[in-house]
Amino acid sequence: MKALKVIGLGVAIWGITLIWPEINQLLPSRVMAGIGLVLGIAILSYELWHYISQHYKKRGRPGSNHPTQPIPPASPA
Repeated sequence: MKALKVIGLGVAIWGITLIWPEINQLLPSRVMAGIGLVLGIAILSYELWHYISQHYKKRGRPGSNHPTQPIPPASPA
């Protein structure tokens, strides 16, 4: 799934250069690298946030496995 997002982003950027070919000449390579870096960080942070939120939803709240009624003490044997 992650690979499809990266491939889709690459195809989108490639498609923009087909529609507007001067974009490669207008923007220096440092700007293009910066855009790629910012987009990469944004995608990674979104994926990490999504993973963490799913992980905590599966785990549940701490102490949720405990019964709500107190357990009576065991009688001495």
